[in-house]
Amino acid sequence: MKFYSDDKQTTCGLQNHSNIKLSDLLEKSKALQNLQAIFNSFVDDALAKHCIVANYKKETLVLLTDSASWSTKIRFMEPTLLNQLKTNKIFAGIKKIKCKVRPKENEISYTKKHKLIVISDKNASMIKATAKTIKNKRLRESLMRLAKSVSDIR
Repeated sequence: MKFYSDDKQTTCGLQNHSNIKLSDLLEKSKALQNLQAIFNSFVDDALAKHCIVANYKKETLVLLTDSASWSTKIRFMEPTLLNQLKTNKIFAGIKKIKCKVRPKENEISYTKKHKLIVISDKNASMIKATAKTIKNKRLRESLMRLAKSVSDIR
């Protein structure tokens, strides 16, 4: 199914047959494409491939990245990037960059239900014995709970 067409006649036909909202969407889409092109001119190609301009409103540029690592990189670059973007008249009033992580659909992993792993009594007693030798209170308590859970299951 095709959702986008460069054919101006098709676009005009769609606008005429629908309410004014479609033209608003097209206008917003073109504005975002323009902002994306400007943003891409200030960052390296590697970053541009992982970052999408989602919005620019109230002095805040909202970016979508495909991973937390790219969002973190942008946060570290924010002061420099803000100064660079301000040199363009469209971004003259920019004061903040907000990053949101939105993984690509083909990279989203869906969790599967895991089978319950049953620990043998022997392993439970070994965990308990090890826990008694641990000085770190939180770790010791966690191991004791793990050993106890085995006996609770049976």
